[in-house]
Amino acid sequence: LREMMHRDRIIFQEELIRMRNKMRRFRAHMMAVQRKQEAFQSDLEQREQALQIQLEQFNLEKQQFLQMQGELHQLSDLASQALDVPDMVLLDDMMMMASAQEDNNNNNNNNNNNNNNN
Repeated sequence: LREMMHRDRIIFQEELIRMRNKMRRFRAHMMAVQRKQEAFQSDLEQREQALQIQLEQFNLEKQQFLQMQGELHQLSDLASQALDVPDMVLLDDMMMMASAQEDNNNNNNNNNNNNNNN
């Protein structure tokens, strides 16, 4: 009976050692999993911050684009209003400008001739 109890006690102690070793390995594994989870969480937070910054930059650029688009529409409206002037008015203006330029050239030529004669 003593020998059986001694043998059972040894078996129990060996089993206890095996269980403690399993617990140590399990704890080490759980610590590694926790470290990986923390690293993943940190990476996720950094990516989220980077995406938030990109979103803010995109919204700013979008706002600037919409503002420029509005200005372009205003310029386009002004240009189309300017083009709505009847062709005859534009033609008269061009003729008057050409006539004024011709008069100016004639005056310059006369002045040059007068200066040469003096």
